[in-house]
Amino acid sequence: MIFIISHRHQLNQYNYLYCSSDFLPDSIPGLLFKLLSPKTKLISSFFLFAPSPFSKTNPYKSSFRIFVIGILYWLIQKITFPLISIFSDFVFVTSEPDRTIFNHFSSNRSKVITVRGGVEYIPTQKKISSLKPSTNRKFAAVFIGRLHHQKGILKLIDIWQLVVAKYPSAKLAVIGNGPLESEINIKIHKNDLSRNIKLLGFLSGTAKYQIFQQSQMVLHPATYDSGGMAAAEAMAWGLPGISFDLESLKTYYPKGVIKITCFNNQEFADSIIQLLSNIILYNKLSIEARQLIQKHWSWPKRANYIYSQIIK
Repeated sequence: MIFIISHRHQLNQYNYLYCSSDFLPDSIPGLLFKLLSPKTKLISSFFLFAPSPFSKTNPYKSSFRIFVIGILYWLIQKITFPLISIFSDFVFVTSEPDRTIFNHFSSNRSKVITVRGGVEYIPTQKKISSLKPSTNRKFAAVFIGRLHHQKGILKLIDIWQLVVAKYPSAKLAVIGNGPLESEINIKIHKNDLSRNIKLLGFLSGTAKYQIFQQSQMVLHPATYDSGGMAAAEAMAWGLPGISFDLESLKTYYPKGVIKITCFNNQEFADSIIQLLSNIILYNKLSIEARQLIQKHWSWPKRANYIYSQIIK
């Protein structure tokens, strides 16, 4: 903020200013910049509405410290949300439900843009065709995402235990890292699932794609989310998905994904088992998943869409 004030006479040379999040260190300097340079177009990001601390779906309940952080996050957005709504020329959100919330507070509906996300690499049909049949792959399923309560990773361990009761050798690959790593390890050992759940840490590029090639489906058990881009990477490889039927995911994954009643572990496990045994359903969802990503999720298409909304 000191830098902005001391260089205020130079601000008008910029046509656009992008704030990468609604966090105070990003949003407040951006709003100050806008006030000092009204002609500059301010693009703000508001990628997740903090849950009410008293909501049943609030993922910030694992400890008193996390609960307090969740309350502060929620309270801060009570300040940033109206300011961003009023002063921003454009607002980036990640899902249509979030866009609807903003539109209630904005007279200019076209300024709220659902940017979603994109997939960096979509393999060719030849690459997909060269894969072994799904039943011969090393992992029955893969999870990719941040190891956080919001992503449902602890819940997934309970779900996988139900799957192992039917298929004792079924293996789950977990790609990602995060604050729950220690707790996840403890729970895996406590439930005697060390042979069935493999924690692979953060992977990118070829290492990540190799795991997709060795997996039969992708699981996205998020319990609170504004979207969920990670599953799309695996779906590009023809992996069908399974997720809870969150409102934000309805427009993200209209096809290629089995939607589960929130938050029914047994139904989720039953759907995994169904995909492992029903090749006709598996192939149908596999084709849908790949076609969905090809049509809507490539980065060039997503970038062109965002560009066309801002530069008209």
